[in-house]
Amino acid sequence: MTTASEENARTLAALLHVTEAEADTLLDVTVLVTCGTTSSSARIGMEITSLLRRTIRHVVTESSELEPDLEVIVGEALPNTDTFIRIALTQDTITIGSEAPALEIGHHHPWVELLAACYAVGAALRRAVPALGSVVGAADSTITIPLAIFLGDDRNWLTRPIDFGETYLAGAGAVGTAFLYALRHFKVRGRLHIADPDVVSHGNLNRCMWFDESDIDCLKADRLVERAQPHFADLTLDSLPDRLQAHKSPNDPCWLRRLIVAVDSRRARRGLQTELPGEVFDASTTDIREIVFHHHRAPTSSACLACIYYEAPDELSRERHVAESLGVTLAEVQEHLISSSAAVKIQSKYSHLKAADLIGSAYDSLFKALCASASLNQTSEVQVFAPFALVSVLAGAILAVETARRLSTSDALTFNYWRLSPWHSPLPELRDTRPRHARCNACSDPVIAGVVQNLWGR
Repeated sequence: MTTASEENARTLAALLHVTEAEADTLLDVTVLVTCGTTSSSARIGMEITSLLRRTIRHVVTESSELEPDLEVIVGEALPNTDTFIRIALTQDTITIGSEAPALEIGHHHPWVELLAACYAVGAALRRAVPALGSVVGAADSTITIPLAIFLGDDRNWLTRPIDFGETYLAGAGAVGTAFLYALRHFKVRGRLHIADPDVVSHGNLNRCMWFDESDIDCLKADRLVERAQPHFADLTLDSLPDRLQAHKSPNDPCWLRRLIVAVDSRRARRGLQTELPGEVFDASTTDIREIVFHHHRAPTSSACLACIYYEAPDELSRERHVAESLGVTLAEVQEHLISSSAAVKIQSKYSHLKAADLIGSAYDSLFKALCASASLNQTSEVQVFAPFALVSVLAGAILAVETARRLSTSDALTFNYWRLSPWHSPLPELRDTRPRHARCNACSDPVIAGVVQNLWGR
């Protein structure tokens, strides 16, 4: 099975076009994390340490025999080395860089601390692994994050209860777990149903914050509920270890009033849109380079989820490749999960696999595992790669704050699409109101559009 470090090396190797051994060497760096004296500094330092340990080889928090390649300083602490970056927080701004001021970090909302940690880890990796620059762009001398971009000017909503009502979360993988990891910092109430048929694998551990070795081979939805529920006093978490569509209510056409989307497939997202949700919050990652957030409330004259993730030519090409590699049909791959008949076909091509163990697994997950173990019965460079921990956690954090803010304030947040880089300062100019896509499999269907209007237009 693929380990977390192997997943990171595979991802970096593919992006830099080097061997996995060379990528592993690039990640064999040491970062020293030094914190100021306040409790907020200590919490930020803990988050940074946790994220870095899921990505690079060595993270230390005090003097050791290892010579650090970089020091990350949180707050006003004095540097122990000549090569460092610093995180400074005021009530309005996060600043990260070698020129950031040495300020004592006072009390901050814990979501802000998590946000600071994610961007600090991105800045640290850019300095410790300079080759990343060829993929994510030249490093900012200083990363500046005005908190009003995420929280608004009036932050009273941060202390108010946020009513989730009856909400569904599709996907308990990297972004889904990160969503709950960040959401625990808000005062949410209601019921959240978590749907995911997959199990935890070793390769998930580099980016799924709630999971560890003891969760291997357990159902993701079950383990996420068990891990996260103690952190929510007023939000009831409910495990649905199956596809979301399997839990459709035959007696309630408006059963999917609110949907949080954290699945890892464009096609799966389009399938979720055809379930006609009333409101959608979605976040996705583009390998390690970018995060995309989307929101819409039905009926909408602008883009729906299927518009944002319309069927692209390279997507279909990749699906054909997966089908050919596994010995199944394109139509079977487009079902997303492996059926009993497809499992038999795959076993006939890969005798070391057991059909019974494959049923219900995602094709992408199996394909990625076979790529990692070099078990594919053909040679090709088309693979599926997992992002680093900081990218997934930042995506989940943004999904959490955008959901919480839109459900609790009357702020005029009109954009339905936002691209963010985990490696550079967030740009509000990249917020957009995307129009409908002409070939959307939902919006372009007049029958579906009519049903949506009847369901949610009241």
